[in-house]
Amino acid sequence: MPYLLHDDLKLQIANIIEKSMQKSYPDIENKPDLSAIYNGLTTAPNPEMGHIAFACFPLAKAFRGNPTQIANNLFDNLVESTIIEKAVTQGPYLNFFINTSELANLVINSINNGDFFKKKLTENAPKTIIEFSQPNTHKELHVGHMRNLCLGDAIIKLHRYCNFPTISTTFPGDVGTHVAKCLWFYKKHNTEIPPEHRK
Repeated sequence: MPYLLHDDLKLQIANIIEKSMQKSYPDIENKPDLSAIYNGLTTAPNPEMGHIAFACFPLAKAFRGNPTQIANNLFDNLVESTIIEKAVTQGPYLNFFINTSELANLVINSINNGDFFKKKLTENAPKTIIEFSQPNTHKELHVGHMRNLCLGDAIIKLHRYCNFPTISTTFPGDVGTHVAKCLWFYKKHNTEIPPEHRK
């Protein structure tokens, strides 16, 4: 994965879970590293269950236990943090409710001092080509085309912001029934002399 551990919130929670693993399972050598824990954090499906969820299914083999019991063990050994309002277990999931005031301070301070926009988000990112727009050669662009134009342009800018070498391209829609009809009419019924130069 070219993505780095750039999300400060997830990184703090991953560190908390890692410390809990060390306390809960000190004799287990094959523990997930910080990157695996970070990438295992997801958004809880229901805000009432928590803001961030960590599934313990992948830990069952390494920790030789039931995922639900693993979640409970990790919960019992969590260290306190100002960023976490509370933690709960939901079966095999360890869920976290975030202290929104602390999160706001974390994000706003990072934006105000400029660090937020200087973070390195990726490394060894692959070259990417993004094709979008595809205007029709036989029709004018209209407001209905704006969605694809804006969406494609936004995706390209996001990739470049994340340091992906990105090539943007478009292929005009010069094939299809509409083009065949136009050529057929031009060949069979057109009586005008073709222009020698483009207007």
